[in-house]
Amino acid sequence: MKEEAEKAKELGLPVTYKDGGAIKGWDGKIDQRDVIVDTAEATFHPTKYRVGVLEWLAEQSNFSCYTYTHALSIKEKGMEVLGIGSKKVHVKTEEGFSVTRNDALEATCVPLQKLSVVAQMELTACDDQYKYLVVGGCDHKVGQEQEDGRYAELEQWVRDRFTKSGSFDYKWSGRIFEPVDYVAIIGLNQGNKHIYIIIGDSGNGLTHGVLGGKLIADQIDGIDNPWGKLATHDLPINAQYKRFLQNDINDIEDLATGSGGVLNPKTSTPKTEVAYTNSPPYVHI
Repeated sequence: MKEEAEKAKELGLPVTYKDGGAIKGWDGKIDQRDVIVDTAEATFHPTKYRVGVLEWLAEQSNFSCYTYTHALSIKEKGMEVLGIGSKKVHVKTEEGFSVTRNDALEATCVPLQKLSVVAQMELTACDDQYKYLVVGGCDHKVGQEQEDGRYAELEQWVRDRFTKSGSFDYKWSGRIFEPVDYVAIIGLNQGNKHIYIIIGDSGNGLTHGVLGGKLIADQIDGIDNPWGKLATHDLPINAQYKRFLQNDINDIEDLATGSGGVLNPKTSTPKTEVAYTNSPPYVHI
């Protein structure tokens, strides 16, 4: 932690390292000492931020927003060789509409499950009656590992350390894309000239949204951005995906609600299907 604090200071961040510092309310037998305090860390409200951006965009004459619209495909069409000719991006929607633009951006995610729980705590008499502690962890890969018992594991982790914690009122999970090298990919999609992507946010989507907007706008306008080379790189192939050539299940009926699996039929034409279910028991392939 000391090394991390020193490195943060070298980068110009206003942090301090407190030897022996303790987290308020941590009174369990599992001891915790030493903390890093960031005195200028901002609170980022995602909803207010997005509303502010949309309000500004709504004032622009060339802006349109279509909610509840699912894009089925994004393809480049046309011919463009050595600056001769042109390609357009065609976006096809689930409703059958088609949108044509010079450039397009895909900002999507690929699942990696993250779990969180909220515990009600009664800290000290001088506090308000209750405070809420948000604890996250027990990450696991969607469709490859089960989440049974993980919420209970998080709850036990809290109770071992914060013995005054009361009821656990909320729990939820979210999905993020965690790249093999932990670096987001922001820029042109491989094999394309006008389709851009922002993926691999690793839970930092708000930061990458702001950064990515600037980087991609500069790329489209032909402006050299010093951060561009860091964000534009090939995504390493993870050897774990050899599993998609194998079977997790033998039939769709083998899937329990809320689980996923790989079905790779042994036919003359190799075909891999990834399926999952949710409640009510709908099957998605």
